[in-house]
Amino acid sequence: MSGANIVHSGYGLRCEKLDKPLNLGWGLDNSAVLHWPGELPTGWLCDALDQIFIAAPQLSAVVLPWSEWCEEPQALTLFGQVQSDIIHRSAFWQLPLWLSSPANRASGEMVFDAEREIYFPQRPPVRRVKFIVVTIHAFAGC
Repeated sequence: MSGANIVHSGYGLRCEKLDKPLNLGWGLDNSAVLHWPGELPTGWLCDALDQIFIAAPQLSAVVLPWSEWCEEPQALTLFGQVQSDIIHRSAFWQLPLWLSSPANRASGEMVFDAEREIYFPQRPPVRRVKFIVVTIHAFAGC
């Protein structure tokens, strides 16, 4: 179930789950400033940003002011992923916010591929799975 339900309301956006209008400031660069609405249910921030970007397609970014959001665990997770308090539309949907299991991390070891002339992190080993195919033929006796 979604943690947020953002809808158009009057002259702005409203969250029906929180039962309050969102306190948004609008920037001249097609961005918005989302002020902290108070205590949030789990998963609300990710859902709200997703729905805000959909409801307002002209937005290029949403700013979550650090001074207001610094105590919110959902915001801290997001800040850690984007390394900023500005969440750009182009980067938001690329974040692993909806993954239910931890991502495979590179080993930290770097490898140089001489053929392609690139230096990149070593990927974790791939699990190998064997498939066995069995065919059964049944013949009717005469």
